[in-house]
Amino acid sequence: MIAVIDANVALALLLDLAYSAKAREAVTKAEMMIAPDLIIHETANALWRISAAETAFGEQAAEVMRTIPALFEEIIPGGDLASDALQLAILGKHPAYDCFYIALAQAREAALITADRKLAAAANRIAPEIAVILVQP
Repeated sequence: MIAVIDANVALALLLDLAYSAKAREAVTKAEMMIAPDLIIHETANALWRISAAETAFGEQAAEVMRTIPALFEEIIPGGDLASDALQLAILGKHPAYDCFYIALAQAREAALITADRKLAAAANRIAPEIAVILVQP
C-alpha cells in the first residue's frame, strides 16, 4: 500500500505522543510513504508550538525537523496538487491545506493515514474512494 502521511502522523513517528504506537503500527502496512511538501511547513509549525510550551525541546525540535524528509520515499511539490486541492476544498467546504493530502491520496490511489479527525471526516466525505486510517489514542 502507498500511504499519504500527514504532519501529525509524521511527528508521532519521531516523538512520543499519545498516538505514536498506533501511528507506527499503521505505517508498517505501507510499502511507500509519501506526502505533499506542505508537510515540511506543517511539521515546522507544530514543532515551534511544542518548543514554545517546552523550552528544553528546542534542540530536539531541530533534529526532528532535519529527520522529517527522510521518512518519505517522495515529497510531492504542492504546485502539482494545487488545482485539485482547491477543487476538493471548494467541493467539500474544507480548508485547502488539508485537501493537499486528499488530492495526493486520490492522485496516487493511496491510503491516507492521519491523526486529524476533521481531515479524516473530510476525506471520507469528499473522496470516499480513499482508504482513510485514523490513528488516535
